[in-house]
Amino acid sequence: MLPEPPVCCPSKYHNGGSIFPKQKVNGPIFLRRHFVPVLDRMLQAPKLDSRAVLAVTTSVPDFQAHVTRLDVLTAPEAREWLLASSAMPGVFSPVERAGVSYVDGGVVNDLPVDIARQIGADYVIAISGEGIGRIGSDHGDLYLKPSERLPGLFNFRPEAIANMIALGRRDAQIALKRAHFSPFHR
Repeated sequence: MLPEPPVCCPSKYHNGGSIFPKQKVNGPIFLRRHFVPVLDRMLQAPKLDSRAVLAVTTSVPDFQAHVTRLDVLTAPEAREWLLASSAMPGVFSPVERAGVSYVDGGVVNDLPVDIARQIGADYVIAISGEGIGRIGSDHGDLYLKPSERLPGLFNFRPEAIANMIALGRRDAQIALKRAHFSPFHR
């Protein structure tokens, strides 16, 4: 069981008012219809080892970072937290859990290596999602950044998602070989 989630600083960009739409944003470019099925398939895949899988979200309106351990949840519960962790303000509506609204963790920390270390991670592999939030000075023990430009934050077409996954897999394999690290052995 993880300790209570560490709390990060409120965003310096918050002006006290609500900037998050309560209703879903409509329009074909912002629909998650392509993303959710891929997410569901990924959640059904067998887990390869016993390491913790975490999602970082931001609660609103207090702008605090929250960590949720996904590998101990059911697939539907994990899906909700993953949707919350990708709910970019102004694009996707926040996800409500127990009366609290949550959005993308990148709102306050786009590369939460500090949070991973605070909860006891021995080795941190940090993966850049090329987001728009703050990135601290600690980039982890191994920092993975895409070798090619990603197709865009809102491109959820199946072929674009497949290409991003393939690029991530290829970049990770190269980086892990260089680092002499096997992701399946501690």
